[in-house]
Amino acid sequence: PQFDEMLKLIELKKITHVYSLDQKRLERNLKIWTLFVEKMIKNDCKFYPAGVFFDLKNHHNQFVSNVLSANSALYSQISSDRVKASIAYRASQGRFRGLTAYGYDNDGKGRLIINDKESEFVRLMFNLSKDGLGTYSIANELNKMNVPTKFHQFEGDIKRRDPVTKREVLFRKNRVKWRGNVVHDIIRNTIYKGKKKLNDEYYDVPSIVSEDL
Repeated sequence: PQFDEMLKLIELKKITHVYSLDQKRLERNLKIWTLFVEKMIKNDCKFYPAGVFFDLKNHHNQFVSNVLSANSALYSQISSDRVKASIAYRASQGRFRGLTAYGYDNDGKGRLIINDKESEFVRLMFNLSKDGLGTYSIANELNKMNVPTKFHQFEGDIKRRDPVTKREVLFRKNRVKWRGNVVHDIIRNTIYKGKKKLNDEYYDVPSIVSEDL
């Protein structure tokens, strides 16, 4: 979003010079680089990688920068493949990184274990859904019961952009309420029947609800 905002400000002539530590800190995709160069030339905006003027109108410079962009894209893709392979290997051993799903904890070694308290509310969501209650009604029930969300354990704020006014609104993380779309995502998540999906592969984890439910 910030990159897109910069391009808009370049078009409005509110940005006349762009500085970057180097080109790969600006982009790692030839399509993005081509778009950037087009906007810069069209609006006579000056580019300063590493603080040194780089004439984007020069055909030799354009060729060199395109090669650099392609090289950065290749490096990024290779790095991404290595990371995915590492994640897949850890997952095959039952170890995962990142924020755990609601209803689970991390045992400190990357393995998922069931959170006794949260898992009760996960089962409640599934059972209420089975009984015909909609996801937003389930969220309302959880809020009436003052059931804490996953965010309750964190400090700080989260930002949400109003889809109509586009204004950003701040919410305290430990005061975030249940919403229907969150309940919907939980009910559709295969992890709760013991199948964690990761990069189109499924890995066995402790189940909170039966597969039938």
